[in-house]
Amino acid sequence: NNIENATYIDNVKVTEVSYSEEEIIPPAKIQEATPQISIDYINETLTGFESQEPYTIKVGEGNAKDITLGEGVTTISLDDEKIGYAGELLSIEIVKKARNTETYTDSDVQQLTVKARPKAPTTVQGVNATEIGGKGKLTGMNGMQYKLKRTDEWSSTQLVDTVEVDAGEYNVRKAATDTDFASEETTITVETFIAEKEMTPEIAIDYTTEELINFVEDGTYTINGLDVTLTDNKLSLANYITNEQITLSIVKKGNNVTTVASEAQTLIVKARPA
Repeated sequence: NNIENATYIDNVKVTEVSYSEEEIIPPAKIQEATPQISIDYINETLTGFESQEPYTIKVGEGNAKDITLGEGVTTISLDDEKIGYAGELLSIEIVKKARNTETYTDSDVQQLTVKARPKAPTTVQGVNATEIGGKGKLTGMNGMQYKLKRTDEWSSTQLVDTVEVDAGEYNVRKAATDTDFASEETTITVETFIAEKEMTPEIAIDYTTEELINFVEDGTYTINGLDVTLTDNKLSLANYITNEQITLSIVKKGNNVTTVASEAQTLIVKARPA
């Protein structure tokens, strides 16, 4: 603004003009945009960061920690030491820091609530195998994932209630969704089928008819390691009576579904008298 100072010399007006310094107002700083970070419950990450840009993350009542992700990186794992998610409900505050302090200011705080990890399922059950070499089952599996214990790879999310599996120990969890983490794990054991032995035979000798008798109806047998064919649950001794005493080892064969071969019965066939 110009300021006039007027004086008079011999009735002549003399004007002096001086100039005041104008105030220079710096431009307003720009506030960084509030972060739009989201929770990826399936991959257990926070996602949506700008790579190579500075942020602060405050977890619960802890102190804010600086974080800058590398080139091309836009996510951070929830188990990263700066977050330390351990399965409990967690509150997180995220601020986008000013890219430079001359022209920018920090963003407003974004508040995030990370859900607790669901408890392990209680409705899943194991069904043991019911035959030799057969498979067992896991039931209550709709929406679940499973894997053999001490292995790393989880199955796909199951869309059926019952899953056939080999015998073993399995970890089972409720699969993650867009809104919930995968649950804690439960361990289910599916037992191998333990086949029973057939009853040890109690075969007798009918010396009158020269037959072996007391075979079980529809049973199958070996004598001295060879299969034999029965007639009316009896076996002719024609091939076993000689001039010398002979020892027979008789085994009842298993059905190979639920039973295995019996212990051997030892039976002595006398020599034919001279």
